[in-house]
Amino acid sequence: MRKTMFMVLAALVLSAAAVSALDIGIGAGYRYQFSFVTDFTAFHEPEQEHTAYLDLRAWPYPLQLGIGVSRIIIGPFTAPVSFGNAVLTADYWILDFSLGSLPLWLHVGAGVWASLPAFGLGIRGSAGLRWTPIPADKGFEVSLEIVPVVGAWIAPSTAFTYGASAGLGVRYWFGR
Repeated sequence: MRKTMFMVLAALVLSAAAVSALDIGIGAGYRYQFSFVTDFTAFHEPEQEHTAYLDLRAWPYPLQLGIGVSRIIIGPFTAPVSFGNAVLTADYWILDFSLGSLPLWLHVGAGVWASLPAFGLGIRGSAGLRWTPIPADKGFEVSLEIVPVVGAWIAPSTAFTYGASAGLGVRYWFGR
């Protein structure tokens, strides 16, 4: 019993030390994107999405977590339908490197997504270009990202979906 308690305590202490060694950045931003997501049965109108979000990025690990609230407008070829969703994304950036001496960064990654109240789950790939226009301030960045997605809507109706999104965003990193 004492060995088990000692092992659990040691694991907790080592985990706390490992987490405290991470350099965690918190970013706040806005993203505007077009989504072209459909299922196998019918053509769906493109969606415009406005998202305010928080990002958490942990260094040295290239993991990026995004939590956002989005307003989705379906149209423009029919009467617009608008609804809101909470969005959660988690991306593991496989590649993340600067493009020479330019203030540009390129990333390619893979991840997962979930949304509520229109409940859906899926996987996503991400490829993006980030620009830091103010050389003295590495916290502010403008990004362009293309994200192919595959997933399933669970509620209010069940459907397998696939498609892609392309978006433009601005973000500021605190504590970077």
